[in-house]
Amino acid sequence: MIGRDIGISVNMSPRQFRDPGFINAMMRALSNNNLNLQLLELEIAKRLLLDNSIETAEILRGLDRAGIRLSVDDFGTG
Repeated sequence: MIGRDIGISVNMSPRQFRDPGFINAMMRALSNNNLNLQLLELEIAKRLLLDNSIETAEILRGLDRAGIRLSVDDFGTG
């Protein structure tokens, strides 16, 4: 249908995800391009969820506060 918004899922590498400026860069990119964050889903590797680091937990909380959806990539493999 013409004029209909579609969602996009973006695969994030662990290196990108752990970057201290990741959330700010993501929010700037969305804002600068007038993109609806409700249409964005980030795919993160299962191993990031298993990482008990404080940095990973803070990034996950920040994404949740921003309303960015996450999906788990490679779930059930390895």
